[in-house]
Amino acid sequence: MYHRRARLARLPAENRNYRRTEFTYRELDRALRLFGFSCREMEGATPSRVYEHDSGALLMYPAYPRGYKVLDYHVAVAQFTLENHGIVERNVFMAELRKGG
Repeated sequence: MYHRRARLARLPAENRNYRRTEFTYRELDRALRLFGFSCREMEGATPSRVYEHDSGALLMYPAYPRGYKVLDYHVAVAQFTLENHGIVERNVFMAELRKGG
């Protein structure tokens, strides 16, 4: 339990200037995996989740608890990356994200 708290303490502090979406990191994870991404967790100064796709697409997010609401720019980066790598169009990704878990 202590190790988990210490790890979360190293995550970036909440910044009230960033807007959160209605989606959780669990829902984002599910949508990315549905479109062929694999995920691995990395330890370090800032624990992270790294999502990799066979197309070469790479996304990295801080390892926030999966129940936290996703920062709006994290969704924007995912949309851009998926579309830019020809994986799926933004509207299809957002429709899948809205389905939830």
